[in-house]
Amino acid sequence: MIEARYIVEFACLFVAGLVVTVHLVQRRLFLERVSILGQQMRMIDRLKGALSSATQTLDAVFWHAPTPMAKVAEDGTMLSCNPSLCKALGYAIGELDGKSFEHITAEGLAGDLADYKRLIDGQIDHYRRDKAYRHQDGSLVPAHLSVVAQRHPETRDFQLAIGMFNFREK
Repeated sequence: MIEARYIVEFACLFVAGLVVTVHLVQRRLFLERVSILGQQMRMIDRLKGALSSATQTLDAVFWHAPTPMAKVAEDGTMLSCNPSLCKALGYAIGELDGKSFEHITAEGLAGDLADYKRLIDGQIDHYRRDKAYRHQDGSLVPAHLSVVAQRHPETRDFQLAIGMFNFREK
């Protein structure tokens, strides 16, 4: 008959073996998870790089476009105006930033505000209209305006991209 002490030793070795096996399985799972996390972090870094590159490209297009353009906040404040817009209206680069688009609007403001409200309320996603802007020297500058809404998908922050065509430059 097997002595009780051998049974206890065998049981302890068996339990110790299970503990070691469980530990090794947990370690392997942990290492697999670390590897997957590393792959995901590398993918995120690649996506950030691609997004950064796309953002830089769009910024370059905005700043070097021959078409007058502006980025406008929901409240109508011009966030950024490209050099073509500044030149067409006789302003220095950066001089219009922070001002309301009403500051440069000479004619067509009522219709523009009505379309703007519909755009902000989500009833339309863009609009176009003919209107006149006021040059810094006071003269009128007719243009065809095209406005599109850009909403951030997560924060719902709102920004307008405005392109102005058919300017009659001085």
